[in-house]
Amino acid sequence: MERDLSIDIMKGIGICAVIAGHTFLTSNTIHNLIYSFHMPLFFILSGYFYKRDNKIIQKMVFDGRRIIIPYILTSLFLIIFLSYRSPIPQLSLKYGLLAIIWGSGGTHTSLFFSSMPKIGPLWFLPALFWCRTIYNTIVNKCKFRYTISLCVAVIAILIDRYVISLPFCILPGLSAITFYMIGNYINKHSINKLLIILCCLCWFIQLHYFGIDMCVCMYKCYPIDILAGCFGTTLIYIIAKCISHHIIGRVISSLGKMSLTILCFHTLEFFIIDYSTFIPNAQNEVILFLSRSTICILFAYIWNKGIYVFRKFTTDFR
Repeated sequence: MERDLSIDIMKGIGICAVIAGHTFLTSNTIHNLIYSFHMPLFFILSGYFYKRDNKIIQKMVFDGRRIIIPYILTSLFLIIFLSYRSPIPQLSLKYGLLAIIWGSGGTHTSLFFSSMPKIGPLWFLPALFWCRTIYNTIVNKCKFRYTISLCVAVIAILIDRYVISLPFCILPGLSAITFYMIGNYINKHSINKLLIILCCLCWFIQLHYFGIDMCVCMYKCYPIDILAGCFGTTLIYIIAKCISHHIIGRVISSLGKMSLTILCFHTLEFFIIDYSTFIPNAQNEVILFLSRSTICILFAYIWNKGIYVFRKFTTDFR
């Protein structure tokens, strides 16, 4: 996968799938289809463009600025707004701060801390931070990077599923190292066609019998879920390549470039907006999806355009 328009198209499709995954809840088939690729795609893409950095602390600081600062700012705005609207603001603020610290995207199955306050879709940001940080540490400190990475991912899943859910979405981030590692591997090696066929078979099996929900380390059949996620991502890549020369491809690629901002605004509208109060037939999942997508994209565009104008103004002023 070269760094071309198709990458941004993949991210654009992925962020639309994230919104769809939180909207289309009545059909197990649609749910399994979306979840089979939308989160694996982002971790695989991030791993594909991974570059080894032996300055581990400096890389953590760099990733913190790009990933954790948006997480904290969006979370703080959300809890302040919800606390202001709450009849018991102190309690709302307390739960909001716990949600930021835990970074949980859903209810876990662990013995301890399984039902902490949720931060919603934003769980992906601290998870990505830990995934990138730990993988870079493994690459720099360990000889057998792929074996160690796989072991770390499996152990993280077992701990989260059966023992304890840790703060700041650490374990979901570690469980995603497998996808991140695969992205890094694809960058350096060609893929056997028989392996692609196997991934395709696993994808069909997963759609009918298994499932994956990375925010709570839920892998019903780990090998099948991993291979299915790889094939789902491959399908999105093929689609992206096919539409990259058409106007729809350019439109979707612009969404991919705004995917982080769209995720932040999706989190805000996820908790704040009650669509049934101003949209007729908001129970219709298609209408709801179009409404949510439009709001998230519109606000993300305005925000990004505002940042661009502000930076240009400050640069010209200097």
